[in-house]
Amino acid sequence: MSWGVALRNSVGLGLGGIPSLLNAPPYASLKLNFTEVNALDSRITFNRGSNATYFNSAGVLSTAANNVARFDYNPTTLAPLGLLIEEARTNLCLYSADLNQVNWAKGSSVSLSYDTTTAPDGTTTGDTITVVTGADTGVYQSIACSSSTAYTFSLWVKLGTMVASDYKIAIYDNTNAAFIAADIVPTQTPSSTAWTRITYTFTTPATCVSVRVYCFRNALSAATSVNVWGMQLEQGAFSTSYIPTTTTALTRADDSASIAGTNFSSLFNAAQGTMLVQAQQNILFAASKSAASITDGTNGNRFTLYRQGGGRINAFSNPGGYVSVGPSATAATPWKSALSYGAASPALFAANGVTQTSLAYTVSPSVLTEFAIGNSFTGGLEQFNGYIRSFSYYPKRLSNGQLQALTK
Repeated sequence: MSWGVALRNSVGLGLGGIPSLLNAPPYASLKLNFTEVNALDSRITFNRGSNATYFNSAGVLSTAANNVARFDYNPTTLAPLGLLIEEARTNLCLYSADLNQVNWAKGSSVSLSYDTTTAPDGTTTGDTITVVTGADTGVYQSIACSSSTAYTFSLWVKLGTMVASDYKIAIYDNTNAAFIAADIVPTQTPSSTAWTRITYTFTTPATCVSVRVYCFRNALSAATSVNVWGMQLEQGAFSTSYIPTTTTALTRADDSASIAGTNFSSLFNAAQGTMLVQAQQNILFAASKSAASITDGTNGNRFTLYRQGGGRINAFSNPGGYVSVGPSATAATPWKSALSYGAASPALFAANGVTQTSLAYTVSPSVLTEFAIGNSFTGGLEQFNGYIRSFSYYPKRLSNGQLQALTK
C-alpha cells in the first residue's frame, strides 16, 4: 500500500500541478477538490443512467450525458459549487419549455408570444405572457398526481413590464374543483434583468388525483408582461435540477460516485484512518442525507458523514450508532466534517471546527471496500442532493485537535 500524497490525483495538487508537499502533516492518501476541476479523478467510478442538467462555468444551463459527472456553478456569481449528486426525479410537466402546445391552456385575458427571449440554456426559447385587462389570466397545465403526496413546482421567471409583486402562481385540485393554493407570491423575487428560478412545494389532498399547475395567475387592470421557461412538477418536498421534457414525462436517474476495488485498497488503512468532507446543500430538507461514507457496499457496515434531517451535521456508524455536533448546517453554506477511527472503538468526530463526543462503533474496518461520495453506499437511497466540494482520506487516526483544525 502507498499512503503518501497521491501523485495521480491532480485535484489534490498544489502549485502548478506539483504535489503540495509544503503542506504540514498529516499527509492524505487521497485529496479530491471538486471546485477546482471539471473532470473526475480516474479512480472514481461514476454512474447516472440518464443525461442531466447543470450550470457551466459561464452560467449557462448545460446538459451532461449519461454517466458524466456534473460540476455545477452559481449562475449569477459563477462561483464553483462542486460535484452535484442528486436522487432520481421525474418532471411531470409536458413541453416544459414550450407554451405553444395544447398541453398548456390559457385564459381569455392573457396572450402568449413564443420564443421571444434567450432562456437560461442559451437558446431563444423563453416565452412571454402578456396580461390583457380582465380576470381570466391563468396559464396552466393539468397533470395526473397521487393523493396525499408532496410535490414541488418550479420554473424560471424573468419580468418584462410586470412588477415583481404582480407575478403570482397557483395550484388547483382538479378532482375536488378547489385551489390548493392561489395567489402565491414566490419567496424567490423575480427581476427584469436575469432569470430567477422560483419553487413552490405543496401536498395534494387525500382524494386528489389531478392538479393544475399555473405558471402565471393574477387578475390585473393594465397590460403587462412576464417571461417564463423551464416548468417542472416533481414528486418530492424540494426542487432538483431541471429535467427538460417534450411529449412525455422524463426521469433523471440518480448520481453515484465511488472508489472501490484496488483503487480503494491502495488508499485505505483498516487499522486506522480519517475521512474528511466539505459539502453544501442549497435546500435543507427533512430527510437525512449522506455526504460521504466508507462502506462495504451496503448499509450494514459503514462510517458515514451526513446532515441529519433536523439540520445538524452528524457522524454515523453501522453497527454502532450516531453522534451529532453543532452548529447546524445552513442552506447554501459549505460545511466540513471529519471522522477518525482506530483499531478499536471509539471514533473521533468534528464538524466546522468543533469536536464532539466520540462515536462508539462495532463495525470492523477490515470489511470496508469503498469510498461512497455523496451517498451512504453505491446504489443507496441517501443521495446528498447537493454539492460535494471536497473529499480526503488520511491513512491515520488523527487527533481531536487535528480534526478541529481540518474542519475549520
